Amino acid sequence: MVSAAYRRGFHAAATSLTDAAEQLPQDQLFPHLVSIGRAQRTATQRLADICSTLGRPPIIGAGGKIEADTMKDQP
Repeated sequence: MVSAAYRRGFHAAATSLTDAAEQLPQDQLFPHLVSIGRAQRTATQRLADICSTLGRPPIIGAGGKIEADTMKDQP
């Protein structure tokens, strides 16, 4: 169920980007993209944390793993 919600988040992000490309002024496109990227990074970390708590590997990322050091300390 958590994995399905994670995937729905990517679908929503893609839809949001498509809508933004059609409707937002050019100077707002990149900030919108950054906002979506940060939200997806948070969702990715949340999924990894849940899977870790449950003792199950997340099925995301290269080789089905999340590199913890790539997820932390990034703006």
